[in-house]
Amino acid sequence: MSSVRVVHSRVFAATSGGGNPCPVVVEGVGLSDEAMLGLARRYGLDTVFVLPPQRDGDVRMRYFVPDHELGVSGHATIAGITVVLNAKASPARPMRVETIDGVFEVTTAAGERWPRMTLEQLPPVFGATVDGSDVARVLNIGTDGIANHRSPIQSVSVSRAKLIVPIVDWRVLNAMKPDYDALGVSVNR
Repeated sequence: MSSVRVVHSRVFAATSGGGNPCPVVVEGVGLSDEAMLGLARRYGLDTVFVLPPQRDGDVRMRYFVPDHELGVSGHATIAGITVVLNAKASPARPMRVETIDGVFEVTTAAGERWPRMTLEQLPPVFGATVDGSDVARVLNIGTDGIANHRSPIQSVSVSRAKLIVPIVDWRVLNAMKPDYDALGVSVNR
């Protein structure tokens, strides 16, 4: 594989070490699917590849995690658009991003420090609800830390399913010590 330019970004970061890390491969033209997957494996993160549009978009993006290609990734789209905007003047109109799931509109506006973005997404798909005691055990919080009275614990997807857990307040969230093995998640601890 020839050398590629990678911008290492963090999305939704309140501090320099926070947020979601996301490698952005700029000018991913000529990379095979295997090479893209290999880079995602190397970084161990959602990795976005910025490409020229093929249809009616302004830019095309492909998203890979270490074991497969994703249809779309919200935080990776924000990372990719931020890199694109830093490379040229801000667009006067919404940008259209081509993905394997379709073309989505991204609206940007000047922010205090970083651009603000609004992403069009697929309609939500609501899945199964989950018992609170099992979730509390895995998150290592009391069942009273889950706000079942506000919303069910439920699988929801606009691209890939996530379990939405209503938490009573920020103190419960900050005190969480999840059992990553039970979650089936690999993390650098």
